[in-house]
Amino acid sequence: MFKMFIGIDISKDWVDIHLNTKFYKVLQSNVESFISNHKHEFQEALCIMESTGGYEINLARHLMDQGIAVHIAHPN
Repeated sequence: MFKMFIGIDISKDWVDIHLNTKFYKVLQSNVESFISNHKHEFQEALCIMESTGGYEINLARHLMDQGIAVHIAHPN
C-alpha cells in the first residue's frame, strides 16, 4: 500500500526526519514549511512517529491535513 516509510523523531525544539536516503533536522517552528516544500516526497508514504508527550500532535495534524498518512507509535 505504501511505497516508502518516513521515520520522524520529535523533541521539544527539533524534528528529525528520515526521508528517502536523506536526514533532516528541522526546528519545530519550521516543520510546517518543510513539509509544504517537500510534500511531493511524502506522497504514497507512511510517516511513523513516536508518541512524545504531545509534541507529535501538531505535526501529525498538519501531515494529515496535507493528505499524508501518519502512524503514531506507542513508545513501549
